[in-house]
Amino acid sequence: MKAIITNDKLEIQDNTLYNSGSIQYYEIDVEFSSDWEGLTKYAVLVGAEKIKLPVVANKLHVDQRTSGTYTIGFVGYTLEDDEKTYQISTNLEYIYFQTGAGEIEANEPSDLPDPTTWETYLSEIQAIVDGAENVNITASKSGGTTYITTTDKTGTTTTTEVLDATINGVTTLTVAAGDNVSLNQEGSTLTISATDTTDYPALSNKPKINNVELNGNKTLEDLGINYPVKSVNGQTGDVTIFVPVKLSDLSNDTGFITNLVDNLANYYLKSETYTKQEVTTLINAIQKVTITIVQELPATGDSNVIYFVPKTGSGNDTYNEYIYINNSWEKIGDTDVDLSNYYTKSQTDTLLNNKANVSDIPTKTSDLTNDSGYVKDTDYASTSAAGVAKLGNGFQVNSSTGVLSCVTYNYTDYGAKANSVPVAKGTLENVLAERIGTIETALTTLDVGGGVA
Repeated sequence: MKAIITNDKLEIQDNTLYNSGSIQYYEIDVEFSSDWEGLTKYAVLVGAEKIKLPVVANKLHVDQRTSGTYTIGFVGYTLEDDEKTYQISTNLEYIYFQTGAGEIEANEPSDLPDPTTWETYLSEIQAIVDGAENVNITASKSGGTTYITTTDKTGTTTTTEVLDATINGVTTLTVAAGDNVSLNQEGSTLTISATDTTDYPALSNKPKINNVELNGNKTLEDLGINYPVKSVNGQTGDVTIFVPVKLSDLSNDTGFITNLVDNLANYYLKSETYTKQEVTTLINAIQKVTITIVQELPATGDSNVIYFVPKTGSGNDTYNEYIYINNSWEKIGDTDVDLSNYYTKSQTDTLLNNKANVSDIPTKTSDLTNDSGYVKDTDYASTSAAGVAKLGNGFQVNSSTGVLSCVTYNYTDYGAKANSVPVAKGTLENVLAERIGTIETALTTLDVGGGVA
């Protein structure tokens, strides 16, 4: 994939479908136009969260652990006194991550013991071996004589001969306990048993793992135990763990400068700067302006001196001021101070005493005296005074024009009104129409043949 940026326009070429779960693997080449020279650059990857990625040597590493659709854009800026003074921002373009194996959280097998469990098991077995004495006991009989043979953990064999004897009135064998053998008689029963041994190598039927006898020091490799490592840092298969030992092995995500020319565009060479001593010398070389009083101007003067020459007069205006510039004298003023356009303290105090305080300035009509006869909404009109008129029964106001007019009623509503209600033209027409219609109806019911009584 390649990102081409022309001015503030971003175009993605060869938009590759990435696999999620990869780390420091996908690298995007970024090509910038000349507008971006000397700018600090970074990319913004927008998905479920917004990630800021550094652009180093026009390269960008894109890591994403989860699949999905993302947008990416680029920003370049300059800084002065830790504040951005110039910045370019591109549009956002889509890039895609399909589900990769590294995104899947796989479970470890539950039936395989871990190496710590194996070490514990072997340690417990060794403790049993260390506590044993004899590892083998056999008994045999020949010619009326019984022989008991014991083998200790060093492999030493001891045979003990047992003769006839009488125990508790019963004729039996005479039993003598040899090395690592104990005898215990209870009534007519004689119990022969081997004592504990600490000689594990001499034991028979020693335990085995993967058909390897547990004898001596055995490693997991000797026992055929190969505990599989499923992954390292999310990577499977043959994994090589890379440990960086040089700065060039690291991603410069904090913007450290290198010796590349484009990274030094905003830095001065040592030859272009001054040392503290050099700056002090330059400051001391600056000529300071001084004032000198002379009775008359000399033939020439110093450029860093203001010459005061006395003049006729008294009070504050007693000197003319000159400087020597371009090989001639230039009058730059005098010591007279014109205060004619300034207030004295007494004048200022008088003006302040006559001012109105902000708190004294009225902000409501109720704070003012109504000397113009304005009418309030509670001052109602009468036969002798102007005022607010209320709309009574029979009047209406047009909400658009504000014109007052009479309400038009039909014949039935008109009949229900009081005699004081004003009559509109429309109301009169409705009443006449109703009455004329009633008369015409009555006439049609008369018997015109018999005449009108």
